[in-house]
Amino acid sequence: SIIIVNRGLVLQGQNSIASVVSVNINSVNYMLPEVNNGFQVVHTSANRNGYEPNLFIVEKGSQVNWIITGDEVYSCNNQIVIPALNIVQDIEPGHNVISFIPDTAGEMNFSCWMGMLNGKFIVVDDINNIPENLNTIAPTPVKCCTD
Repeated sequence: SIIIVNRGLVLQGQNSIASVVSVNINSVNYMLPEVNNGFQVVHTSANRNGYEPNLFIVEKGSQVNWIITGDEVYSCNNQIVIPALNIVQDIEPGHNVISFIPDTAGEMNFSCWMGMLNGKFIVVDDINNIPENLNTIAPTPVKCCTD
């Protein structure tokens, strides 16, 4: 039943149970965007481990082009859900792009359609002045269905 509650939290855009009970320490498991022509670009591989990397820091108010390379697309990672933006996008082999403009600072979660392979965007006011107290521990995906 904890697994079901965890999936429900993630699919609603909330933090997973593991992130609530984990210690809040800094690490460097995140990706900063490349800035090209005013756009923020981040890259992810959809593969057997879920989505790698699965933690990004982006700037509020500037368009994000999230390039997801479908390296190993299967029944668990074939759809990404971003509840805060009402985005549900199928992932195909090859290049996939999700574009959005984050308008609120804070954490914005994403996951597979089942809520097991997850990650998050940390939206900051200024990408050149990142607060030191951010929780930059990447979410740990739960082993999911078989392919």
